[in-house]
Amino acid sequence: ARWRVRFSAVSEFVARRVRPIAAGRPVAILPNAIDVAYWRGERKPRDAHSVELISVMRLNSKKRPLALIKMMRRVNELLQGGERVRLRIVGDGPQRAPLERAIDRYRLREQVELLGARTREQVRDLLSESDIFVLPSTRESFGLAALEARCAGVPVVAMAGSGVAEIIRHGEEGLLAHSNAELAAHVAELSNDAERRLAMAYHNRQTAPPFDWPRLVEAHVALYRDAIALRANV
Repeated sequence: ARWRVRFSAVSEFVARRVRPIAAGRPVAILPNAIDVAYWRGERKPRDAHSVELISVMRLNSKKRPLALIKMMRRVNELLQGGERVRLRIVGDGPQRAPLERAIDRYRLREQVELLGARTREQVRDLLSESDIFVLPSTRESFGLAALEARCAGVPVVAMAGSGVAEIIRHGEEGLLAHSNAELAAHVAELSNDAERRLAMAYHNRQTAPPFDWPRLVEAHVALYRDAIALRANV
């Protein structure tokens, strides 16, 4: 309470957790920013009878990668019309070995592929050939990977209680779930409904999100100037 500081948070999701220690002082929302144009690569031709899912994350327990394997089992039960669904997971970390075991246990080796760590350029290329981005994290502060997918024109399915809900509007840029079961249901819904999936993809490609650097750099600079002024008055 005695600190001369300016408090900030990357999202309202985080701000709610900062305010109890901020002694009643305001917490500025200072979101992450990206190069929107960089992620808007050319969409690659897709197989009309195959749906490509992608998830990009650090493979640790906080990100809940094992929830993706359970989701795939449920999605398979909900699919209609003979659609084929494949999931590619980009990233590495301590949960990789448990993921490998879960994939083998549920006989999903032909549907789920672990790609390991990839460069930004490789992730951009993978997004350009994907149909749905999935993020099962419930403790996501912002969801930078989801924002990159949204800029690449990929519908996002994520958890409603996370920071992703502040950058993805339900029914517009993607779908937000309140439970693991609903996450699987949303993925199956978009997999079964090509028209809705393509409408979301078109919207995401045509509508720039308000999180590009030209819009947000001044907000970052202004907050740091305020903090510097506080220190100068010590």
